Amino acid sequence: MRRKFAEIASQNVTDSKRIYVLLGDIGIANFEGMMLEYPKQVLNVGIMEQGMLSIAAGISRAGDYPIVHTIAPFLVERGYEQLKVDFSYNNQPGLIVTVGGSFDYSRLGRTHHCPNDVMLITLLGGFVIYLPGSPAEVEQQINQSVQQNALSYMRIGMTEHTLDLEIVGGFSKIKSGKSGLLLIVGTMLGYVQHILNMFDYDCYYVNSFTSNLKEMPFGVYKNLVILEDFTKGTTAFALETLGCKLPNQVHSIGIPIVNTLDYGTYDELMAQLGLSHEQILKSINALTAEI
Repeated sequence: MRRKFAEIASQNVTDSKRIYVLLGDIGIANFEGMMLEYPKQVLNVGIMEQGMLSIAAGISRAGDYPIVHTIAPFLVERGYEQLKVDFSYNNQPGLIVTVGGSFDYSRLGRTHHCPNDVMLITLLGGFVIYLPGSPAEVEQQINQSVQQNALSYMRIGMTEHTLDLEIVGGFSKIKSGKSGLLLIVGTMLGYVQHILNMFDYDCYYVNSFTSNLKEMPFGVYKNLVILEDFTKGTTAFALETLGCKLPNQVHSIGIPIVNTLDYGTYDELMAQLGLSHEQILKSINALTAEI
């Protein structure tokens, strides 16, 4: 998905002089040729994420469209005030694209983990939140954000699904079941794809948080289970913020708010937090037994 992001962002720069790409010293190998060919539009600002966001907001204020990219903890958590004041408060268009959310940079330790990014952006308001789970979704969502001149946040993960889905309004039904409604959000679909048949639920995939989610058939269900690979409860909060009328019983299975100071692989850290495949199945089976 990172390569697809670089490809589509570069194509937008080629197609329009009003598109700028600002990099925070991350992913620059994918843009080396573009930086030489379009030195005024593709810039490696370096390790100064707060300044980069303010520069991007200035570009937006001038009527152009910035695409800003670096690792999530440095762009979202370090640059939160700039996202709040320069973009959200002023409703300035732009596309903020991160990698390394949650535990994609698991081996680099807690300073490089960022499970809270989607919740933090949701709290700001005004952002369209994109959570692509495949390269094709990255392409569609970048182009949509640019064409609509939107203020958007895109979270690119390392886990991809391989399903052929027809996604309309940011969601798609994956399979049917008998135990209620199960939402699988963003890159969590790639993580649990091989155990989907073990879920006896009507399974829906969600790859963005927009008002279109109000079209989902929440009203026909008594219970809702959410699988998310970021801070537990984020999706339910976002759905309520968007005006979705959720079932009375809502259960979120996601990353708890704890300081995970250990190093290890992505799978090892997920298991420590109760999110191995076996633990997810156990949690869902326990919820099903209670219904």
